Amino acid sequence: MSPKIALRNLDLITKNFKVTNACAWLLAKNIRDFNISADVSCVLFMGTTKAHILGRHDFHSDIVSMINDTVEWILSKINIEYIIEKLHREERPEFPPSAIREAVINAFAHRDYRSAGNIQVHLYSDRLEIISPGGLPSGMTESELGISSIPRNPLLFRILHRMGMVERVGYGIRLIQDQCRKHKVAEPKYTISKNFVTITFFRIPSPEMGHVFFQSNEDSSNAQSDSKSSREAKKSKMIQDFLEPNSDINHAPIVDNPKLIRNYFDPISSFRSDT
Repeated sequence: MSPKIALRNLDLITKNFKVTNACAWLLAKNIRDFNISADVSCVLFMGTTKAHILGRHDFHSDIVSMINDTVEWILSKINIEYIIEKLHREERPEFPPSAIREAVINAFAHRDYRSAGNIQVHLYSDRLEIISPGGLPSGMTESELGISSIPRNPLLFRILHRMGMVERVGYGIRLIQDQCRKHKVAEPKYTISKNFVTITFFRIPSPEMGHVFFQSNEDSSNAQSDSKSSREAKKSKMIQDFLEPNSDINHAPIVDNPKLIRNYFDPISSFRSDT
């Protein structure tokens, strides 16, 4: 089966072989070629305000790669607790990785791609915020969060579901809540406005984590028996071990040339409901 026929069967291109937005977002090497604000900005702040930035990284490849990159960025910056029991050591991130991944996926799957804003990930000393452009879809109320859902991007959601990245509609919030309870951390808070949906995970103050603890910020690399490079290598392996089972989907671009995709791109599809 040719790539074009495969894409047509998935409704990612039209009968006239015009590429839909969902197709461009999933296959483009640089999503900014098609939507300047479809990227994600990850920012690490000092303290609890935006006064001092410690680091920033923007991701702007295809959606699946951006999801993985964003999750990896978060996991590389949050605290890791080392629980030492006899000869074994358990490495426990301060947030459940599965909940973080689900929150990031939700931000990409349900954001309003017509908005001029991009997805923003803000990590403070006391909280993690994942901010998605666009309020709730028309016809949905805040009280329905976690109970039902109206996909803003039905085609994109359907493809992500086929790829095994999202579950049934309305299940993501309950999954996040369940994972936080199992991890024995506070459930996240949702803040809804007309233009943004924000999920906030609350961090545990370092002394309260107990046991032996590692913080990713450079100024906290002390009192550990392992060398800094060894700790970073082990932390990187933990992140990759989590991402690996979720990365068995072949999302390599079928059409990997942005100019070639643009030849099929129909700008009118920006306002289609099947993106």
